[in-house]
Order: sequence, then C-alpha cells, then structure tokens
Amino acid sequence: MLKVKKNKWITMTFVLLAAVLVFSGGVNKIHAAGNNLDSDKDGIPDAVEKVYGTNPYTADTDGDGINDKDDDNPLQLSNPIKENSSRELSIKIKDARVEDNFDTNHQDLPDHLQLTLVNKGNKELSNMELYYTITDKKTGAEESYYQKLNSKIAVGQELTLHFDNKQAKDHYYANMNGLYGSSTNGLTFDAYFHVKGYKTINFKIEKDAGAAEVAD
Repeated sequence: MLKVKKNKWITMTFVLLAAVLVFSGGVNKIHAAGNNLDSDKDGIPDAVEKVYGTNPYTADTDGDGINDKDDDNPLQLSNPIKENSSRELSIKIKDARVEDNFDTNHQDLPDHLQLTLVNKGNKELSNMELYYTITDKKTGAEESYYQKLNSKIAVGQELTLHFDNKQAKDHYYANMNGLYGSSTNGLTFDAYFHVKGYKTINFKIEKDAGAAEVAD
C-alpha cells in the first residue's frame, strides 16, 4: 500500500479520476453511473474509497476515531484494548471463520468474518470489543481494525457476530476494499476479543489462498 499523506493522496486521486473522465466521455457519464456517491458521508466518494482501499460504509475504516479523510493511515491502528484484570472470560469461541459462511438455516452466505460465541459463565456479558489484524502471508502487508460491539450474550446462550456491513442486529462493519476483499493470497486474522473486566481472548483464523473474498 502506497504511503503518502492522506490529503495529498486524495488530491492526486481526484486528478487521476479527472483524467479518466476526459478520456471516457466526460463528467456526465460518471455522474450518471453514480460514481460520485459518498455512502458514509466522509468526504471521499465510494469510487475513490475503492481505489484507496477504505470502507465506503463507515467514515472511520480502522476504528481509531479519526475520519478517513483526515487519517494519514486509515487502515492501521495499534491495539487500543487496555485491561489489567486476569479474570478469565467464560466465553467459548464455538466457531470463527472468514470463508464458507452460512446462516442459522445453514444457507450459504457471502464470505465474511463470522464469530460464534457461547456464554459459559453466570452473568450476561456486554461492553464487548474486538481488535484484529489481517496479514497477507505472501507479501507481509498488514491492516488492523477495531470495533466496539453493542451486542449482549445472555447466560448459557450462543451469539453469532457478522462483520459484513449489513445494518442489522449483531452485524458490524468490515472493509471489503482492503486485503480481505482484494488479495488472492492466504491471509491470517489475528483477533483479540475483550469484555470489560475480563482477560482478553486471543485467537487466529486462517484464510486459504484463492479468489479475493468480495463475494461468492
């Protein structure tokens, strides 16, 4: 990933897009195609976000609290999870996958990060958060993301979290313009799941080399 100051990069991108427009029929064509759409209202059109590798559905792709337009590195942040407690979290990671997804009726779904958790403790769990890195096994390129999760897991219950950009309960943002949606190499997801007052759980998920997981 090219590393330049964000605002300079955006300026360069608009210049390049303008050049493309001149050779492809002018501004009216790109407006007609909806290429000026800015779904997350962050000041960066969706078409530019695709080139840059950021998520067009959230103004803060990596979750560091900085708008993508002002973020010099919108695809990386250090792990913000801070916890001093050594109390074990009574959560079982029943399933963690980034491909071969399915719903509760075992119908196939587009590939995405999907976690199924079981609360083995005696207290409802909330105040959850997830930090994870994605590393390309071949190139070594790395991205990192953080999200606060407003889901809850009742005692003895199972909860499945989907990171797929859908606006629904227990569904969260995912950057399909980044490595996960663009690299055909094998990927390693290194995840840190945390509930306030408990020790952080760390686990890894491997994605096989193959087609980029934009959709099946």
